[in-house]
Amino acid sequence: MSRKHYAALDGLRGVAILLVIIYHAFPHRGTGWVGYLSSAGWVGVDLFFVLSGFLITGILYDTKDSEHFLRNFYVRRALRLFPIYLIFIALVLLIHRGPGEHSWSLTVAYLLYGSNVIRFFLPDFKNIGMIETGHLWSLAVEEQFYMVWPWMVILLATRRRILRASLYGCVAALILRLVLARLPFADYGFIYLELPTRADALLMGAALAMLVRDPGFMARLSLSRIRIIGLLAAFGFLAMSLRLHSFFFGLAPIDTWGISLTALASACVLLLSLQPQSWTNRILSHRVLRFYGRYSYGLYLFHFAPAKYLERYLLPNVSAHIQSALIAGIIDLAIVLGASTGLAVLSFHFIEEPFLRMKRRFEGGHKLAKNENLKIPAST
Repeated sequence: MSRKHYAALDGLRGVAILLVIIYHAFPHRGTGWVGYLSSAGWVGVDLFFVLSGFLITGILYDTKDSEHFLRNFYVRRALRLFPIYLIFIALVLLIHRGPGEHSWSLTVAYLLYGSNVIRFFLPDFKNIGMIETGHLWSLAVEEQFYMVWPWMVILLATRRRILRASLYGCVAALILRLVLARLPFADYGFIYLELPTRADALLMGAALAMLVRDPGFMARLSLSRIRIIGLLAAFGFLAMSLRLHSFFFGLAPIDTWGISLTALASACVLLLSLQPQSWTNRILSHRVLRFYGRYSYGLYLFHFAPAKYLERYLLPNVSAHIQSALIAGIIDLAIVLGASTGLAVLSFHFIEEPFLRMKRRFEGGHKLAKNENLKIPAST
């Protein structure tokens, strides 16, 4: 893949993290378009899931026959994620007030990437949970997935089998959500936060990684088909932002069809970003989006605490003096984005970069995709 493709994928990360920050920084101010903007922000998580499934499944497939495949994969993941993550948890513990009786249970759960699971074992989780860590559930979903998926790649072995398994998994996750949502005791927190019901976004990315490794797949994508894909993606995101309800069950789409629709739309955008001639590629290659994409991991970790503290302590004062929901929301967003960007940049250069250099020692054995015009990036 060319440098332009690298830029577009970094830009896609930038879009994803900005959507997440908008979701947490904008308080939910009514039902106007400002409210729609803030409520549509959770789309960013699905973008992250699809992009992660695409990149990492591609790396797994390309390196599965190399020496020390599993060891290298898990060492790379640890070097990429653990250093800043552990420092973040330590900082939270230092500044947290009122630890509560279950605080160490929560800490262990966060360290083991189980924050999405433990909340169902602690009835008063909302009262004892650390507000700085409420966003770690998505990282937990990803790491739980990657404890299993590399072994599946080895077992399935071929591109076609991995593709079929990914598509079957997408359908299974949708069916599971539909079934769980219809139960009298349906727990929508479980539906939204747990791996079995959220794996379809990761698997959608995995399926796309296998599709683009088909020698003829990219060549068969004409410009007219690319435009159709773009329209499908735009419709999917529009449907989410307008909070359309499921036609079949009358449930909020985020609980059932909407998660699959958002994952499909995200995959469409990702596919478009791989096309040098598409407007999507040109937009996502913008340096501002690439900047936020480069620091997206630190931004994801650090943005939530400023957002929640702002909502708790500063927001009432802002709202009391500024009547416009839009202007107040922009002020909130600017404060959160500025604070979290500063923290992310510092953490990247002083904490992440040394470990990223170590990580490169374990990146041997990569193979190019069969289509020589499409070289899948080996970074994540």
